Amino acid sequence: MAAHFRTVQIDKFDSALTRRYPQAAGRALKSAFLASLLAVAIAGSAHAQTPFPSFAYVVGRSPSVDLAGRGKTVGRDGLADIWIAFVHRNLSASLPPGSSGYHVKWMKLYHPTLPGYRWDTIPGSNNPLLVVTLDQGREVLNHKDGSVDGLNLAREGRLDLFVSDPTFRMADRLDGLMLEIETTDGTIRLPVAPSSFYEHQY
Repeated sequence: MAAHFRTVQIDKFDSALTRRYPQAAGRALKSAFLASLLAVAIAGSAHAQTPFPSFAYVVGRSPSVDLAGRGKTVGRDGLADIWIAFVHRNLSASLPPGSSGYHVKWMKLYHPTLPGYRWDTIPGSNNPLLVVTLDQGREVLNHKDGSVDGLNLAREGRLDLFVSDPTFRMADRLDGLMLEIETTDGTIRLPVAPSSFYEHQY
């Protein structure tokens, strides 16, 4: 009797292991799995299509750079320049649809409510020069008259901008600065953050 009992119990155990799920439960599990895969795919696609915008921020005072003065030409004034980084990427997101290029006409750096805080690359303006460079000041892009007319921005890159600020207030986390770039395809405006997590203040 005991042996017969063990055989019955083993048969029941084996059948429990090999018993199929009901069809409705199987379909529900399959549908849930496919739905989760679709959700992940949509989320990944949306994330991939979201363009990273251009941005600008104040790096700080640059003791080794003196390219900007109170005039309209590149030249020393005896003061360490204030350094602003402009990282440009996906510029088409900031320009009208159908823009074919990013040819710069002029650039401005200004504070909307502080009249003394205005720099630009416009020849003949009353504002001091905004010095536009590559490689942290090693290659100046301004022409002799201070303009950058004809500068062609790459689709992704970085420009290092320098200005003279005798008060050094910009290096002390000044909020509200704006950078404006006029191109042949439209105007790009973006706020200038007073600092960046990824840079050290000098």
